[in-house]
Amino acid sequence: MLLCMQHIFAQQQNALGDNEIGKKTALTDSVQHIREKADKCMMQLNYNLAASYYRKLLEINISDNYALRKLKEAEYAQKNNCKNDLTQAEKFFSEKSYTQAKPLYKKVVERGCDFATIANERLLQIKKILKSKNKDY
Repeated sequence: MLLCMQHIFAQQQNALGDNEIGKKTALTDSVQHIREKADKCMMQLNYNLAASYYRKLLEINISDNYALRKLKEAEYAQKNNCKNDLTQAEKFFSEKSYTQAKPLYKKVVERGCDFATIANERLLQIKKILKSKNKDY
């Protein structure tokens, strides 16, 4: 009887161990999958989405130096692109090249840039300007 109880206990321990191994394997697979998605977004220059994936990795493991480094790269690239697009859009706007400015302002808004409010305001101004120009003809 004692031998049978020890055997059942050992089976339960093995089952618990297998379960923990399964969980760790699933987590490792998940981390690898998220990292691949993040890296792919970086290659596609989708820095905002890449940054969100790297943040997820850091939620799983705050000590992930790779994710932290890549997050900083993605955030820097995102801010840089937003700034460049807004600067170029503002240049077109000041030159009254509204059709050239419009897609750049839209990119700033779609990316969720810090300057999205400014870009939205400019898009509304462009809409009014183009609408009034059409009325003039």
